[in-house]
Amino acid sequence: EKRNHIRPELISAIRSSKIAIILLSRNYASSKWCLDELVEIMKCKEELDQTALPIFYDVEPSQVKKLTGDFGKVFRKTCAGRSNEETERWRQALVDVATTAGYHSINWFVLLISSCARFFL
Repeated sequence: EKRNHIRPELISAIRSSKIAIILLSRNYASSKWCLDELVEIMKCKEELDQTALPIFYDVEPSQVKKLTGDFGKVFRKTCAGRSNEETERWRQALVDVATTAGYHSINWFVLLISSCARFFL
């Protein structure tokens, strides 16, 4: 039997964390579990002032925010047959995470080079 919600132990772990690192990819929204966890993480960011650090891997923050491109297609597929309330919670969490300061994978090479330069200079 599949559960409809994330496990209480996972919710407790999210709530007791100081920082949440969210790795968003083109297929992130294909997982109901990831979306439910994201809702909880963003709730804790708002209510408990936890730090949420999104990392956008092979997806643009604007695609996450506006649900466009492959990310949007995957999201719409996951939402099929779900309640409006549930999909709206997911949608709002995605908007929130997309507008949170984070890192984009296209900048990793630049970050790596600048980190190495500081190390050797």
